[in-house]
Amino acid sequence: MAALPENALSASISDADPQETQEWQDALSGVIDQEGPDRAHFLIEGLIAQARQEGIDIPYSATTEYVNTIPVERQPKYPGNADMEIRIHNYIRWNAMAMVVRANKNSNVGGHIAPSPRRRPFTMSASPGSGMPPRNSMAAT
Repeated sequence: MAALPENALSASISDADPQETQEWQDALSGVIDQEGPDRAHFLIEGLIAQARQEGIDIPYSATTEYVNTIPVERQPKYPGNADMEIRIHNYIRWNAMAMVVRANKNSNVGGHIAPSPRRRPFTMSASPGSGMPPRNSMAAT
């Protein structure tokens, strides 16, 4: 494994000892090459735990870069019935909206109605007397 580029650590922190940094990076590369990534992960987790015990503030990052390792052509077919799930989703959103409207009749405790970020906002035109949204009222944009 090649050594990390100079700016791999942080662009905002200048390296007080680039030679030592390179030695640590070379040591990590050696562990990965000789003992594998699981051992490298174990060592890094141990170093992080030790640093935190000694009072070093290491920010926690719960996110990682997402890389889809399955090519699109090898992904399995969607197992559910997408039309039925969209219809159920429509009913759930319709019901939630009706509850907000009902709660707001006599006071303003019902909150507000916001459109789903991935779908068009609801239209209030439903089939007369049905009390339910039209089938495609939440069609994807």
